[in-house]
Order: sequence, then C-alpha cells, then structure tokens
Amino acid sequence: MPSITQEQILQAGELAGTGYNNVSIAQVLEISTSTLRNNKSLKSVLLKNRATLKEKISKAVIKNVEDGETTTALSLAKRYSLFSTDYTLSRPKTTKQALAQITKINQDTASGEIPIELAQFLIKNALSFIKALETVDHNERLERIEKLIEERYGEH
Repeated sequence: MPSITQEQILQAGELAGTGYNNVSIAQVLEISTSTLRNNKSLKSVLLKNRATLKEKISKAVIKNVEDGETTTALSLAKRYSLFSTDYTLSRPKTTKQALAQITKINQDTASGEIPIELAQFLIKNALSFIKALETVDHNERLERIEKLIEERYGEH
C-alpha cells in the first residue's frame, strides 16, 4: 500500500468536509479509491469530517424548515442522506451466513432499527448471493456426475 503523507490526510479531510465523494478525493490526491478506503488515517479523517459536514447541513436544514424553505431543506437532506441509516453487514462467505444475515435484517426491521426499503435491498442482495452459490454448487455437482458417467461408461 502506498505511503500517505500528513498533507494528503489533511487535504482529504478538507475535501470530505466540503462534500467531495471518495472518487473525487482519490483523483485529487492521485491515489486509488481502495487506498482511500483501506488507509486507517484517511478513513478516520473522512468519517470525522463527513460527520461534521452532516451536522452542519442538518442544522441548516432545520433553519431552512423554520424559515419556510422546505424545498431547499428537502433537497439538502436528500443530497447528503441526512436521514439514512448507517447499517453494516459483513460479507457472507456461505449460504448459511447469508441466511443468518437475512434473519438479522428481518429482526432489525421488525425492531425499527432499519427502514423497510433498506431491508428489502439488503435481502435482495443476500438472495442473489445465495443463488450464485447454488449455481456454482450445481455446476460442480453436474461436472462430477458427468465425470463419473464418463469413467463408468466411457464416451459415447
């Protein structure tokens, strides 16, 4: 992983604090987006400065609502996902893990921790993962069956 300078960390924080996304920040810093995501110092400053930006925007949204500027307030809230839910799941490696995640998502939706729309999206992704694993498994089984048939009966 390339070494990151303190100057790059500060610059990344400033950019994140003004609303730049990871792709734009990586381009300005002339580093890859994976370096940006994986470097602990960069990740920390991005999260901190984005949280500060979100707080400032939240206050501006409230002020706009109080001043009757609801269109501007809604636009800002939507643009910066002010009312979105931070929800993370680890990447499943097996069907069993994906099914466990679906169970957790359903429980978290029922408890009100995550909105239904996010739950539907996450469950759809988990089900796609399960289908992909099943497809690979079926393909491997078919290949083994074909090999056994060929060994037992020879080619026809």
